[in-house]
Amino acid sequence: MKKSVILYSVKEKKVYVCTNCGYTSGKWFGRCPACKEWGTCKEYKEQQGKIRSEEAVISSLLLDVKPPLFYQTGEKAIDDLLGGGLAQGAVVLLGGPPGVGKSTLLLQMASKLSEKHNIIYVSAEESIGQLSLRAKRLNIYPQKIKVIPANDIDSIIDRLSRENPQIVIVDSIQAVKSQDSEGLVGSINQVKASAFKFVELAKKKNISTIITGHVTKEGVIAGPKVIEHMVDAVFYMEEEKEGDLRILRGEKNRFGKASKAVILEMTDNGLKIVDDPALLFYHPSRPVDGRALTIVMAGNQALVAEIQVLTKKTPFGIPRRTCAGFDINRLYIILAVLEKRMKLPVYMLDVFVNVAGGLKITDTTGDMALAAAIISSMEELPLNDNSVFLGELDLGGRIRKIQFLKKRIEEARRLGFKNIFSPSTKETNVIPVNNVNELFKIIKECRDVCAPA
Repeated sequence: MKKSVILYSVKEKKVYVCTNCGYTSGKWFGRCPACKEWGTCKEYKEQQGKIRSEEAVISSLLLDVKPPLFYQTGEKAIDDLLGGGLAQGAVVLLGGPPGVGKSTLLLQMASKLSEKHNIIYVSAEESIGQLSLRAKRLNIYPQKIKVIPANDIDSIIDRLSRENPQIVIVDSIQAVKSQDSEGLVGSINQVKASAFKFVELAKKKNISTIITGHVTKEGVIAGPKVIEHMVDAVFYMEEEKEGDLRILRGEKNRFGKASKAVILEMTDNGLKIVDDPALLFYHPSRPVDGRALTIVMAGNQALVAEIQVLTKKTPFGIPRRTCAGFDINRLYIILAVLEKRMKLPVYMLDVFVNVAGGLKITDTTGDMALAAAIISSMEELPLNDNSVFLGELDLGGRIRKIQFLKKRIEEARRLGFKNIFSPSTKETNVIPVNNVNELFKIIKECRDVCAPA
């Protein structure tokens, strides 16, 4: 059947793009409406229309389509995160701040994948010598990995089309330039044009492609929306402050659940999977008041978090409130609830909050644990290490259920915690706590909760 051809005219349109977050507008702006940064607006010319194109073909979803082939990376945790492995023809975006370990992880993956598959590593940032030194430092001697040390997108695409590999790794998209696009290397237009050509080649040749992208100070990948909607999966690698731990989180995944995460540890020999990270941020110690435990979720991984609170009478008219690893706005709410519903004199106390190990709690998971730690500090009643507190605190003083409560309870049991406090639930061996007054009563009267003097 002969395909018809449709002719279009080409027009140029001015667009204004924020160089910090990628926000696009048809009008100039002084301050970006998305990221609130000043002076980041830059003008670009965008071509609209096509000279010729083939007419779109209508197909049916009732096709006998075979499931994609998955390449195994050699690490079960990474394969599970990807949705069963690296899918054939999939384009995966790996984001993270510079120096977090993206290149190290990809070089380790490339070494294992090259044992069974034809793989090409596009090194747009580092030279062959630098890549070789990193491989030797990691005790990797990948004889079968082919490297393209170039950053011109047209020459890279031409070479990949002739080699026809099974897997391509691009490190990084910000270092690749396109002659067909305006702007400096790493600009929004350049990133957009280069990413489009890699995605186009991957879909046409059925090549699995992993692209790395650096994040900005706002924590988003440069040209974020342009890249994210193009690719099949997006993962972010985060670094725990001043530590060797890395958290690899799923943000989008067309081949599996996006809510999964893998915790890795940076060692002298590269990144290693942490098999059981539940107790990474918790270390038993002697009983001390103002300390309570909860269980937070990092993707699909449950972690024990230790919330520490120090309260003291303020010497000034306005008390201080300081948080490290906890949302200070949640602290304000919890203090107001304790003062209003329980008549606790928190208005005259300085309150200092810390989440041990550098862990960050960004949701309402730690509300009840923080309230328990505050009460413990004010009453000078140390809580023992056999108790965990799982619940969200509302403005009425009620304690509500939190997400993944069943999984958190199961993890607490597996780790040997005897006292699991949560709102009323169908789960057995759980102590129900429905409001802050009940929580206060339990801490004051229950010997199983308080540590021996």
